[in-house]
Amino acid sequence: LSTSFNTPSLTTAGWTSIRSTTSYTGSTTKSAGGTGSRTLYCWFKDGEGNISAAAATDIIYVDIQSPSVSITSPTSADTHTATAASITLGGSASDNESGVKSVSWSNNATGVSGIASGTTSWSISGLSLSSTQDNVITVTARDMAGNAMTDTITIKYYPSTGLSGSITINSGVIHATSNQVTLNLKATDDKDVYAYQ
Repeated sequence: LSTSFNTPSLTTAGWTSIRSTTSYTGSTTKSAGGTGSRTLYCWFKDGEGNISAAAATDIIYVDIQSPSVSITSPTSADTHTATAASITLGGSASDNESGVKSVSWSNNATGVSGIASGTTSWSISGLSLSSTQDNVITVTARDMAGNAMTDTITIKYYPSTGLSGSITINSGVIHATSNQVTLNLKATDDKDVYAYQ
């Protein structure tokens, strides 16, 4: 067994002895070397000193590196606040070896998961959010070899509460003799009003 196509001699080190038979089936392990495409060659010899041609060849792509994945929309930050019941996420993924096979996602708050649309440029539309706990969204990229990498974002969903407000200038008087006016502000919300601008 070798990654070299050069036929070994009868005295080359590395021959593995097997029980003499007219038909052999077996398996073994061998290092395929570093990352990249590898062709493995196998030869057989008989008791008469004959060596076969490279009777068995097979190709494998060794990929020991994980892909990369990033959430970039609606933000690349670790946390985000939403006021709608669903959200769209987007981002990118890459793999320098075997390539990105899939991008999947899960939401720990709802227990829902799925597959993103796209791979190197991906999106998740209509992702439902929970308002009772933080939504930790985990996005996982997998390459063709099965290596995986994740990115996460925590989304806090605050449902719209019907916040409303009004403004009255000088208590409704239309004309004024001064450029300094009094603004009467009023706002209501079923939770809290904490700022105006």
